[in-house]
Amino acid sequence: LHAGCGTSTVGADLGAVNVDVAPDCIEAMRKQRPDGDWRVADCLDLPFAQNSFDAVLDKGTLDAFCCDRDAKRAARRAEQYVRGVFRVLRPGGVLFVVSFSETRLRHLKVAPWAAHTVDTLRNERNQAVHVYVLRKPRKRRFVV
Repeated sequence: LHAGCGTSTVGADLGAVNVDVAPDCIEAMRKQRPDGDWRVADCLDLPFAQNSFDAVLDKGTLDAFCCDRDAKRAARRAEQYVRGVFRVLRPGGVLFVVSFSETRLRHLKVAPWAAHTVDTLRNERNQAVHVYVLRKPRKRRFVV
C-alpha cells in the first residue's frame, strides 16, 4: 500500500495499491499510469480489512498530518493515521516512512511495533531525509 501517493509513481513501480484523498491526483495518475492500482481513499480512514498488506509506504503523508497549525489536532490526526496503518498491516508487516522530520517517532510509537529503525540519508540537495522502518509483531502479545 502506498498511503497518500499524490502524483508519485513509486507505488505503481512497486505494484502497490496507491491511495490518496485527492480525486484529481488519482485521476491524473490513472491516465499517466493505467497499469497501476489507483484509489481515492482517506488515509485517516483506510477502507481495507485488518491485516490486508505486507507493507505500507509513506512518503510524506505523516509529515502532512503533522503540519497543522493546531499542534494537538496535528498529533491526534498523525496518531489516528498510524493506528490505521498498523490495523491494515499483516502480522510481520512493515511500515516505511520517509520524512524530513527527525521527530516523527513520537507519533509512530502509538502502535505496539515489534521493532523499529531510523536511518538518516542526504538527498541531492544535501537535505536530511529520515527513513523509519517499523515492523508489526508477528503474533499478538498478551499481558497477564
